[in-house]
Amino acid sequence: MNMFKVLIVEDETILRKGLIGKIDWKQYQLELAGEATDGKEALIKVAELNPDIVLTDIRMPEMDGLQFIAKAQPQQPQIRFIIISGYNDFDYARQALRLGVIDYLLKPISADELNQVLGNVRDELCLEGQKIDYQYFLETNYQSFQEMIHDRELTHLISGTATIQESENIRLLFKAEHLYPEHLQVIVIQIEHSGEMDPPQDINEMLERGKQIIGDHFTKLETSSGFVFKQMHRFRELVTLLTANMEMSPALIREWVESAAAVLKVTLGMPVTIGIGASATYQTVHQSYNQAQSAARNKILKGNGQIYDFQEIQHLHTPVSLDIEQERLLFSFLDAGNLEQIFKWLESQFDKMVTSSNSLYQDLESFCIQIVFLFRKYLRGKAPSPDLFFEVQENWSDFFGQLHSWTEALTYLQQQAESIIGLIQSGKEWHGESIVLEVKDYINQHYYENISLNWVAGRYFIHPNYFSQRFKEICGESFKDCIIRVRMAKALELIHNPAISIEQVGQLVGYEDPTYFSTVFRRTYGVPPSKFRESY
Repeated sequence: MNMFKVLIVEDETILRKGLIGKIDWKQYQLELAGEATDGKEALIKVAELNPDIVLTDIRMPEMDGLQFIAKAQPQQPQIRFIIISGYNDFDYARQALRLGVIDYLLKPISADELNQVLGNVRDELCLEGQKIDYQYFLETNYQSFQEMIHDRELTHLISGTATIQESENIRLLFKAEHLYPEHLQVIVIQIEHSGEMDPPQDINEMLERGKQIIGDHFTKLETSSGFVFKQMHRFRELVTLLTANMEMSPALIREWVESAAAVLKVTLGMPVTIGIGASATYQTVHQSYNQAQSAARNKILKGNGQIYDFQEIQHLHTPVSLDIEQERLLFSFLDAGNLEQIFKWLESQFDKMVTSSNSLYQDLESFCIQIVFLFRKYLRGKAPSPDLFFEVQENWSDFFGQLHSWTEALTYLQQQAESIIGLIQSGKEWHGESIVLEVKDYINQHYYENISLNWVAGRYFIHPNYFSQRFKEICGESFKDCIIRVRMAKALELIHNPAISIEQVGQLVGYEDPTYFSTVFRRTYGVPPSKFRESY
């Protein structure tokens, strides 16, 4: 079996290793050709390794991802570039598309989403005859390939990132199907989890069955029709794009959606959550998609398996605002160290949102952010140095993007309250020395865990930059170097035991990737772990 070579470019080691761990290499005929920490190093790797696929971050030192692609693409035009970025910036996306980037994925990305995109790229590479006979693949996979291309182009259309060529292709598709783009409406269909982890092949099968069901259901629409396609960046999502030459009746659309949802639930054997956007034009269809997505997010507060219509619920939005009395009450509980009362108070606030017919998902977001602001405000009143604590710098889009239920948000706030009270009651010194020493002791005992600056910041409410600076001052070495030193010392003990493989040694000291473990070991002791074992 021919394999496709992948180069991963990411300056954060943990994120880079996380991507490597998420990819199903064997399933998609992929192999890790190499890694790079910035665009400058990646250019050298591209010339040396000649990869088929490059996954790259945007913001990196020395040379960013876009600069790297701009230099590498003319030299290696056959490479498929995929950007994985934590920045939902339209200008970045537009520049990326101009450079011929295949996909622009936003962090955090699940293993399923990443593997689906890589699987699609693998199929394209196969189709172009770079690894297997072109004609044979074309004859046996033409229809599925065409569907994949349509899915990708329509995904870019609703995301507002379609290129000029893709827009023209979609217009030709409308024309070929005798559809009218004057009035468009987006309906998002999300297949919910069955309670256990569903294998990717099962989800793909359900998505295909779902497409067939919706396609058949179009016959029930007298004055309109449309497309149904997979959202290429969301693993469990189908998108229906309704089209008509006149304004569509909201009542008829609702009736059609309810009918389709009932058939989907029975046929697939699991609930589906549906979000309906407002009517739009071809130029503003991405707004309808965003509205449908926003409507569907209400499942976090109100439950999945329901239909949420943006036009029906948008007027319900009533921002949650905590008054000064509520702030004083929360602070009094914190002063008293009364965790039970804080938990009850938080639960009552969530209960009001969940049971109120006027509350929306946005109210949940607003409430959570306000509570964390109050927690930070309370801590700043206790600490002499404002640099010691966060100024609410969490990436909220990442946090909320990973929520499945409002109970997870409640648990998060309860954990924050518990950490604050524990921090205060422990009598820690506010200049950070005791925190540094406690973390150092934790590293000595838990070196095999994924201990990062963000973990420290979240646990101790200490700013990562401030903590990093204090750690170096107090311990005489950087936080990262301390972790490596402790891990390598333990690795040296374990490597003398022939019953433990080199790979297992790496895993026991916190390195899942044996190649990376070998690199760190060699950098520390001058020889790879295998050579070290042979010499003793």
